[in-house]
Amino acid sequence: MPDLLNIGLSGLNINRAGLSVTGHNITNVNTEGYSRQRADFSTRTPEFNGGFYLGTGAGVNDVRRITNQFLIDSERSNISVFGRTESFTSVMDQLDQLFSNADTGLAGSLSSVFSSLQTAVDDPTSLEARQVFLSTAENATQKFKSLQNQLLSIRADIGQQVEAVATQVSNLARDIADLNSEISIATNNGGQPNDLLDKRDETLRELAKLMDISVVPLENNSLSISIGSGQPLVVGNETFTLETAQSINDPEVKELVVRSPTGAISRVGSSVDGGMMSGLLSAQFGVIGNALNNLGRVALGLSDAINTAHNLGMDLENNLGGDLFTGINDANVVAKRTVAGTNNSLPNDQSVTVTVSDISQLSVSDYQLTFTGPNTYVLIRNTDGKTNTALDPSLTGTLPPAAPGTNATVTVDGLTIDLSRPSGSFSTGDRFLLQPTRGFSNELAVQINRAEELALASPIRTTGASTNTGTAGINAGEVTDTSTAFFTTTSQALSPPVVIQFTSPTTYNILDNTNPAAPVALVPPQTGLAYPPASPNGILPASFGFQVEITGAPANGDRFEVAYNTGGVLDNRAGLAMVKVQTTDTIGNNQLTLEAAYGLFTQEVGTRTSTARGDAEASKILLEQSQGLLQESTGVNLDEEAANLVQFEQAYNASAQVINVARQLFDTLIRAVG
Repeated sequence: MPDLLNIGLSGLNINRAGLSVTGHNITNVNTEGYSRQRADFSTRTPEFNGGFYLGTGAGVNDVRRITNQFLIDSERSNISVFGRTESFTSVMDQLDQLFSNADTGLAGSLSSVFSSLQTAVDDPTSLEARQVFLSTAENATQKFKSLQNQLLSIRADIGQQVEAVATQVSNLARDIADLNSEISIATNNGGQPNDLLDKRDETLRELAKLMDISVVPLENNSLSISIGSGQPLVVGNETFTLETAQSINDPEVKELVVRSPTGAISRVGSSVDGGMMSGLLSAQFGVIGNALNNLGRVALGLSDAINTAHNLGMDLENNLGGDLFTGINDANVVAKRTVAGTNNSLPNDQSVTVTVSDISQLSVSDYQLTFTGPNTYVLIRNTDGKTNTALDPSLTGTLPPAAPGTNATVTVDGLTIDLSRPSGSFSTGDRFLLQPTRGFSNELAVQINRAEELALASPIRTTGASTNTGTAGINAGEVTDTSTAFFTTTSQALSPPVVIQFTSPTTYNILDNTNPAAPVALVPPQTGLAYPPASPNGILPASFGFQVEITGAPANGDRFEVAYNTGGVLDNRAGLAMVKVQTTDTIGNNQLTLEAAYGLFTQEVGTRTSTARGDAEASKILLEQSQGLLQESTGVNLDEEAANLVQFEQAYNASAQVINVARQLFDTLIRAVG
């Protein structure tokens, strides 16, 4: 026969358990990550008596936490997305401020360079105006350096954050592995270790904010965690360590590697989709590198265009103008454009050098050159992943058979890539990182120190003889190349000066005018030439390095002289060519001026920053929504718990009354039989 006393005791026990669980819920209402718990009760096995079953009370079947795995997974995913957008936006905000701010940006400096140059060109004899331009140009080069150094500083900060986050990830992974072990032991002992499960879920949330993770359940309530492209981080109670190492694609930055308990290393690279780490890596590998390359291309464009015009000019001391800025293919600059792989084969005397041959075709990308055999290669443009013939039909990926000491040349995107093979060939797996524009902002410098050396004049002047009888006239002339023998044979002279002498209205000779009284034929002779010359031929051969234009109707015997512009201090033709650089489309396939290229890049940074901010705000809203849904589903509701508290208290008291009745019945029975 069922024992009323035991039934009452069972009621005390289950309601006491209910009170304990309710009290535990109330106490942890503000505990981060806590899931409310509930005691599940079930009736005991009834006893069969007199043809029917009598109940024997109740027992605690389980104490379980209220969870919703779908909502937990959703929240964890949104935490990763928010972590990525938040960290990426932080970097973009820095870049936007750096490039768009009038004080730190480059736009004002570029404008000042051309404004001060125009002032010097307006009065080419003014040493003061010339010096102001040189000072402004020097300030611009310092601005380029400052911007590059600030970008490098931001990248270094990102690198430190990447290392710090990697350390945090490893620490959290160890915590999860330890929790796996404790949870497995508790599970094997029977029941669910609810508080440990909550603690592990909260640790997973912390980990998800740092990195996107894949979680796979194992037996005994254990978990395995992987990152990146499937690299393990936690397997049961075994932990792998997340570390940083020099990137094989860009040795200036760090990439992620996973070290196993045995010491084996697996590269994660940049294949991380979420969490703070993803935002940091995206900024480090993509955004900062792109900013450095864009800045470098503008610096290269400024140097190339100004130097080209300045080289064709003449200074106040009658000397030809050299480079005003550091040359785009200066030996020191070229040496820094290529980074050889650390694992390249020996003897490592193979070399790859990159020179810029056409600024207008220059992209803002880095390139990866990898040899698949002694004479075969794959060239990858990093910005779009195009390779070989997709970049240029001439890039077959095959070099001519090598002989020791021979070179091969590859041309693409305005670059000339020279492959030197002193030992005979490259080897399979040899890698080279090509960075045509990356560091030039820091190399750009003004090459002249004195105002007198600023070459604003053209080194040639033209005159028509006063005795000419025809109606023809000659223009001031244009210098196209000062490296020809006419300019290099004798300093501060045109060697020889030339005279254009008409032998009829339709024919002319070009003669050596060293002795104006008796001009002689050039070597080789330039006589019996037809006038007007057939388009597009000029009056003078292109090999001279200078050109003139004669219009009108010359007469037999008319003479036009071209000589060195000695003392031409009022001449400003080379200066005007330099000023014209400001409004000339020189880069981006001849579609962008220097200022437009910088402005477009600044606009792209601004647009990307705005997008990043929007993404961060949207991801924050989604995260708050998922957190709300999870809290609503699994969190503690104080009103509900207060009602449970009253319910269990009343049930407990009622069970105590049952025990009291059982005791009274027992006393009555004892007295009756006594």
